[in-house]
Amino acid sequence: MAPVFRFRAIKVGKLVLGVVGLALILSFFLADSLGLTMGSYPSRYVVLVSGLGCILAALLGYRFGNFWKAIGIVLIGVVSLLVVLETVSLYLIDVLEEVETTLSVPVLRHSRPGLFKLEPYVGRRTKPGLTGDLTTDIMGFRKVPGVPPDSVDAMEVWLFGGDQVWGEGLPGESTVAAMLQEKLDDATSRPVRVRNMGQPGYVSTQELLLFMTMLRKDEYPVVVVRLDGYEEVFSAFCNGTAGDPIGYFGRAVESQEGRLATESALAGLRRQTAVGKLYTALIPQGDEEESFTTGARSFYGGINVRPEVLSEKVAEIYVQNEIFFEELAGLYGIRHYCFWQPNVWCCDKPLTPSEEDLRETLPVDCDERGERIFRDLLTMTDDTLRTMAGQRSSLYYLGEGYGDVEETMFSSGWVLSPGGNELLAERIARVLRQRESWL
Repeated sequence: MAPVFRFRAIKVGKLVLGVVGLALILSFFLADSLGLTMGSYPSRYVVLVSGLGCILAALLGYRFGNFWKAIGIVLIGVVSLLVVLETVSLYLIDVLEEVETTLSVPVLRHSRPGLFKLEPYVGRRTKPGLTGDLTTDIMGFRKVPGVPPDSVDAMEVWLFGGDQVWGEGLPGESTVAAMLQEKLDDATSRPVRVRNMGQPGYVSTQELLLFMTMLRKDEYPVVVVRLDGYEEVFSAFCNGTAGDPIGYFGRAVESQEGRLATESALAGLRRQTAVGKLYTALIPQGDEEESFTTGARSFYGGINVRPEVLSEKVAEIYVQNEIFFEELAGLYGIRHYCFWQPNVWCCDKPLTPSEEDLRETLPVDCDERGERIFRDLLTMTDDTLRTMAGQRSSLYYLGEGYGDVEETMFSSGWVLSPGGNELLAERIARVLRQRESWL
């Protein structure tokens, strides 16, 4: 009777081990879909190894010799202990709310379902045919109120940019494109059509690619205008490298002055495991956070590169893209103008109370050191572009000249209010009036 009972117990044990192993493996692959919190990737792999171990034990069971059984028991015990420690640490981290609990990229902007579609080369574009507050045309570009019908032969001005040109949070008539349309209509009797080709979150590289794809459609403007800059800096801070679109995490900029120091294995474990994160949260690390090493609480690559190095790369790529724009436009007889946009952190305007609040609220979710680096990157890049604007005939700096503006000019840190857009449109129109013979 005893052998039969023992045999049944072994079968039940193997069945339980198999089910547990299968559950662990499914948790590894389907954790995100099931809404499970698995912690960092080392934690996930501990779960995977545990699942494989359970299945192996279920399949082989008593066939192992005593020596290998002992080794298996030790290994299973170690893995089980790690799983328990990671699970408890994750729970305590959630309670303390001191460190990140999942491996994820920064939240770059609020989710807006149905706004974008995938697009070759540029990654994504706004969908055509949107209605309501955000009305787009058949190409997916935001409509500009007051433009002449497509049937009318008009002087076309293409306006490229990111959130500022798109008009984040603003109705169509309050965008800088609509304001520019009015200014140019007042400056000439000829029909003018301003096309708002701004796209949320675009950097200059995406604008250049979009310009190229539009030229392939045999549509040529008289003038192409770019109004951008903020996304260049924000993208570089997110990615740790200049020129990549927001949300694309490339390699950090490699420079002798700004290269990330080699990380020790112990530091890597502290950064990537829940136990290590809990340890970092509970035990002060002294001056370690002041060094340019990977922040334990941040997934922003720009923290790993000195701001003076990264800002130089941002400016270098931005100006190189300006040269590409200039050369490409020149091949088609198109004039090109580039305007570096103002932001609330780099502007000589006397700030209103609401703008002071915007200035104190940075669009990055990281610790004090990370915020300081982001501010430095913004100001250093802005200073560099101010200098470069004085050296290049088609590059204009719009971050100064607002000393007598008392009303609110910014609706967010990098998107202007309707009044601010009117000021920008007037300055852009002034340049065009000075340099374009048809105005």
